[in-house]
Amino acid sequence: MPTAAAATVTRAMVSEREIPLTITVDGKLERSETIAYTAGAYVLALATTLADRAISLHSTYTGDPATGTLSSHLLLARDAYQALSAEHDHDVLPLTHQRRRLLYDHLQRLQELLSDLGLDARPHVNDRSIAAIEP
Repeated sequence: MPTAAAATVTRAMVSEREIPLTITVDGKLERSETIAYTAGAYVLALATTLADRAISLHSTYTGDPATGTLSSHLLLARDAYQALSAEHDHDVLPLTHQRRRLLYDHLQRLQELLSDLGLDARPHVNDRSIAAIEP
């Protein structure tokens, strides 16, 4: 059982923030939300939901410069479920800095998975998106 002090430290290291970006699907602006969850310096989770289509992509990244970065992606959609995982060199997907690359990777997976469903998804990232994802 963690002590009260340990529980306080754990809660302080966990954060959640909305990443302001827009997504168009087949040329139309889609109602969407992207949330970033961090658990310290070595874990980042991103979740994007397209509410009107009941589609979501959940990506988790874990790693350290000495170990590389592991990614896992879970797509949930009507009659379409897919899980992917990969190992990346830390210089390609640096978890401890330049988290914008992880956001780009997440959104690239979203585009690819939605393309498999016959949808043309286009995420639109701006300076506010980058400011929200960087530590």
